[in-house]
Amino acid sequence: MRTLIGLLMLSFASTGVCQTFEGIQDNPTAKIHGYNFMSLSATTRNWNGMCTGLDGAVYVCVVNDSIYKSTNGGVSFVDLSATPRNWWTMCTGLDGAVYVCTENGSIYKDP
Repeated sequence: MRTLIGLLMLSFASTGVCQTFEGIQDNPTAKIHGYNFMSLSATTRNWNGMCTGLDGAVYVCVVNDSIYKSTNGGVSFVDLSATPRNWWTMCTGLDGAVYVCTENGSIYKDP
């Protein structure tokens, strides 16, 4: 099962490369490409996609579960009570809307 730190994705603007780092969930801290990351001690779930809103909130989707939001830097996450779906990945548009897609399914928008 993936954990929040296990699905950390880094985007490198200079190369356009997006890398997913897995297998570090057992480490309370991890150093990747010179950056230090530490576990947020979030509840273990099948965390899958993550993005930040323009307001600084952190959104995370969980496969066959819901979408969660944190307004305190990931200290705690609140369930947004989304219909359980195979939520896959998410992003924020320049208009502030959060977009999320399902695996082999649809794209959803939360204004």
